[in-house]
Amino acid sequence: MKIIITEDQVNLLNEGTNKSVKLLKKYYDIIGGGGRYEGQGKIRTVVSFLRKDSDDDLNHSSFPSYGFWGIGDDDQLIFRSVTLPKPENIPLMEYIGNTDELKEYLKDLHREEAEDILKRINHRRDNPLNEENDMSGESKEKTKIKNLLKKVLENKEFVYSFEDTSWDGIIIAKYTIEYHIEVEENVRGTGSDAVAGISVIIDKILLDGGDFYYDWVDSGYSENVWYIDYLHDHLVNEVLDVFPFSIYPTFYGHDEER
Repeated sequence: MKIIITEDQVNLLNEGTNKSVKLLKKYYDIIGGGGRYEGQGKIRTVVSFLRKDSDDDLNHSSFPSYGFWGIGDDDQLIFRSVTLPKPENIPLMEYIGNTDELKEYLKDLHREEAEDILKRINHRRDNPLNEENDMSGESKEKTKIKNLLKKVLENKEFVYSFEDTSWDGIIIAKYTIEYHIEVEENVRGTGSDAVAGISVIIDKILLDGGDFYYDWVDSGYSENVWYIDYLHDHLVNEVLDVFPFSIYPTFYGHDEER
């Protein structure tokens, strides 16, 4: 006997089985991954998918979803679009069916990241260092920004240490990252709307005093390994946030081709 399945029945099956968020959260931690202000009223946010059963916690790669936002005249966030993780990174994406539920879920997570970035932008506008520019011309102001960053950040050796702890607070290991900074030439925008970039050059990574740099090299100098995430958050939240404009770091190995 031939079995005929109608389109309505297919839709009912899809609604009952394609619980994309529940399915993905079974295998992945889905967390906010920050983002960046790109100037001209544009924000790009990141939400990361981290596989729960990774065999190598030290090289726990994350797979991104990107959100795109505008800033209205009244400082209201304007949602533009959200991307889904690529199937080549998360094969499960090929099988989850309807993605509307997932997009709405990700949109809410992206909004939290965008709101945090918007707060940072307003903080920079109110920063007492953000005085009226006393140099004529946009190019001179950009030069002033670059010179300020070079004076403060370049030709210095930085060290950042942190401890990896278990869920009950027991110290498992201590990581130390030694690095220096190079200021990138391109600056976009002016005043508190300016966006600058820095290259963070990793010179050494130590795990309990032993060389761990080779592990980062083996990861392909990935910016997504968790210990580089720690350094990124330290720089963004504790070092770069004092400047009255946006600064974004990109990480490189000292022996990496650029």
